Amino acid sequence: MIHTKLPTTPSELEQIRALMLANMKQNLDNLDQGFLSVEYSMQDLIQFNETTPAIIAVAPSGSDASSSVVVGYALAADMHAALAHHLLKEATQEVYDRCSFNGKPIRDSKFVVMGQVCVAKEFRGQGVLQQLYSLFLSTYKERGYDLVETEVSKANERSLRAHVKTGWVVVDSLTVEGGEWHVIALDLKSSK
Repeated sequence: MIHTKLPTTPSELEQIRALMLANMKQNLDNLDQGFLSVEYSMQDLIQFNETTPAIIAVAPSGSDASSSVVVGYALAADMHAALAHHLLKEATQEVYDRCSFNGKPIRDSKFVVMGQVCVAKEFRGQGVLQQLYSLFLSTYKERGYDLVETEVSKANERSLRAHVKTGWVVVDSLTVEGGEWHVIALDLKSSK
């Protein structure tokens, strides 16, 4: 049975990275199933996890009941971490400077950036994304965040549909790092 939790071992962060690399746009033959655009190093994952832990979905691995494998993840970065990261800085600053959500500038909210979400291909369509979001939202709501924000490549319609299906709202669009992005947000105050 698949369950979600916060990572507690270096091995789980390594498994996040392996799943990330397997789903990078340049490593896929078929982009219809969605793809990842941003690659994070192990050091990035360790740093993000210190202040804004990832959420992982794990499934049993083999016959050993205590052994599990990461089959999905949702990364998070607070404002400080996002602005300090070379790949997130430009988009986060643009969102902070000009985007609004529910008629209020995002900069006036305590928001967390969802750095990336991914589910292993063989586990898609089984509710794993909803499980990741459920724990992500409750974790960051309990930590006092008002909303969560992320960007989705305009070329990744599958990802956008999956986000909108779970309650995210498109609030703007950006052109950063040579790509076109939808800015999407989810209100943590009204989430269950």
